[in-house]
Amino acid sequence: MSFISMNFHHTFNNTTNLKDLYLDYNKILKFPKAILSLKKLEVLSIINNKIEQLPSNIGVLKKLEILSLIDNMLTEIPESLSKCTKIRNLYLDYNKIQLYPSSLGKLKRLWLLGLRGNQLKEIPETIKNYCKLANLDLAQNNISQIPDFLYSLKKLKKLDISNNPIEQISLDHLKQVLPSLKILY
Repeated sequence: MSFISMNFHHTFNNTTNLKDLYLDYNKILKFPKAILSLKKLEVLSIINNKIEQLPSNIGVLKKLEILSLIDNMLTEIPESLSKCTKIRNLYLDYNKIQLYPSSLGKLKRLWLLGLRGNQLKEIPETIKNYCKLANLDLAQNNISQIPDFLYSLKKLKKLDISNNPIEQISLDHLKQVLPSLKILY
């Protein structure tokens, strides 16, 4: 057990007003459950650790606006994350995620979604529910097709689909439908 896991609850026991928490570049193996008691938390960043699983009740962090879990070892995202409806920026880059839960379609405020460097085989259809989405990073996955529902994302300004095995794409059509889009491929 890591030092931070053993002492986290004691250290943050009286920090009920904590809004931003950064635990980046440590050696955390398990998500510290004491974080779930930080009900006012708006920013949670646990970048470059070794976390394999999020708690199934992560949805109790209802005030979260920015969640950054870049470069961990996550294979799935709990459906309860859909209860964190204030999330604007969700960074799940460089994990081992194969499926993006459809329940996350409830994250209507999502402005940025980072799924770079995972194991996705298709662009999750639930993304069509993100009417405020401006930045979508799906680079370095196993995506082979660009679905038509991407055309409905009128606020999308940046789409990174580089380093995927995409064989055919109609960039002209995509640019026609979304004229302000900057496509990186």
